[in-house]
Amino acid sequence: MRALTSSELRQRPLCKIVNRVRLRKQCGQLSKIAPINESASVILSSFMRTGRLMSTQDQCLSSSIALIDQLASAHLYPDLVIGVRMKPFGAHAWVQKDDTVLNDNIDTVLPYTPILVV
Repeated sequence: MRALTSSELRQRPLCKIVNRVRLRKQCGQLSKIAPINESASVILSSFMRTGRLMSTQDQCLSSSIALIDQLASAHLYPDLVIGVRMKPFGAHAWVQKDDTVLNDNIDTVLPYTPILVV
């Protein structure tokens, strides 16, 4: 899933990918709302283990979109968050449900100001 998402990010504009995520989330939430629960824990732990198989350095966006896609297949729709920091400038992406960061450490995301939440 991570490799497919990396390829998609190289081939398609980010706005199209974000719109795909947004539309699927809207449609999915209308048809079935599932809380982040035990099935999400299984998906998350499996997904985090795949990070050991391929480099996750500088892959926060593709990794976060891949996780969003995987969770959506289980009818779970957390937020994709893209944030920036100013000094030194940096950008970061992560997946979050309410106040819980799902695929990163809270200390890693705190310096970033969200500029897009899908």
